[in-house]
Amino acid sequence: MKFGGTSVGSAERILNVANIIKNNKDKDPIVVVSAVGGVTDKLINGAKDVFLQKRGIDEVHSEIVEKHKTILKEIGLEEDLVDKNLNKLRHIYENLTDLSAKTMDEVTSFGERMSSKIVSATLRKVGEESSAHNAYEIGFVTTPVHGDAVPLPTSYKLIRESLEKISGIPVVTGFIGKDKDDNITTLGRGGSDFTAAIIGKAISSDEIQIWTDVSGVKTTDPRIVKEAITIPEMTFEEAAELAYFGAKVLHPRTMLPAVETGIPIVVKNTMEQDHPGTRIVKEIDYCNNLVTAMSLKRGIKIIRIESSRMINAHGFLAKIFAAFEKYKISVDMVSTSEVSVSATISETVDTDSLVEELAEIGKVKIYEDMNLVCVVGRCLHKDKTIHGEIFDAVEKNNICVKMISQGPSLINVGFVVQKEMGEKAIQCLHDAFY
Repeated sequence: MKFGGTSVGSAERILNVANIIKNNKDKDPIVVVSAVGGVTDKLINGAKDVFLQKRGIDEVHSEIVEKHKTILKEIGLEEDLVDKNLNKLRHIYENLTDLSAKTMDEVTSFGERMSSKIVSATLRKVGEESSAHNAYEIGFVTTPVHGDAVPLPTSYKLIRESLEKISGIPVVTGFIGKDKDDNITTLGRGGSDFTAAIIGKAISSDEIQIWTDVSGVKTTDPRIVKEAITIPEMTFEEAAELAYFGAKVLHPRTMLPAVETGIPIVVKNTMEQDHPGTRIVKEIDYCNNLVTAMSLKRGIKIIRIESSRMINAHGFLAKIFAAFEKYKISVDMVSTSEVSVSATISETVDTDSLVEELAEIGKVKIYEDMNLVCVVGRCLHKDKTIHGEIFDAVEKNNICVKMISQGPSLINVGFVVQKEMGEKAIQCLHDAFY
């Protein structure tokens, strides 16, 4: 059972989490927690401000102290519960000499190190046996890549053996680990979800529950379409495609341990615990709806390379993508014709050097202010008319499509529109298919 930052964001919510765990104690839960909501950002910004002398240590540190002391007091826990962590954090601020990834990993680790203690103590307060554990204390050994570490294969056995020795309900820090040299590391985006999936694989769990602030995965962003509904069940592949193309679903990497072992992931809402949420599984052999969900990725631009030399030319595409690789520019979507190649990238990427190099291959055009719409469904390939239905819905609403691509997996169709048409495209597609 993994609980995110919003789920443990206040005393009231932590008490709610404790009751959810208590209600599931017959399943022998292992709990993974993120930092208290907003604390990771405060830790990062605090370190930056101290280093750049924008704010004093007292001000920065007291912000973290006050947040946690308030929660402890409101729950009725001992107010010195996390004092050791707070004192260590202050010591780091006082001796800050850089803002390296290694330093920031150590700073940000305090969020989970404190929240795990608070959640565990709250469980004890509601009558359950529980203990808090830093992930690296139960065998979570990672690669020495600060900010984006992954567990070593040997971790799984160590984690399983450690957890077998713990009585009661263990509450484990998400997001953090240690490398072989005893340096604290963090797992990057979706880190706490990743921790939960790794532990789930290590102990061969029946399922991995991700508790958040939404009732499962929606058919689209409910901020765009109020009528968006919860998807009861979807595949890992569908969830990964949605996440890649901008949906707030689990990060694809966090699902890998579950995919490898076939353990279902269930996304649930801490504020609506009786809602079944969304079950994400390896395979589904039925089709309730051709379209499972759709997502909108903002902040996109198109790079188009045109050249008559492309016709029947060998190695032309390789030259183009070698240039992208050279400048470490990630491509979201690609579309090709006989004389052109179009690729979508983030609008924040500096493309001056790339464009200069591509200009030696062909004529380069850049189209700014775009949105990428992605329609996902494991059954899309089973209906020959689905593409027509998708683009009929878009055309009827006078939305001009700038670029189209279908992924090799055949479970998604992506297209690009002007940014002012992005939300309209999502709304009209949702109206057409739901």
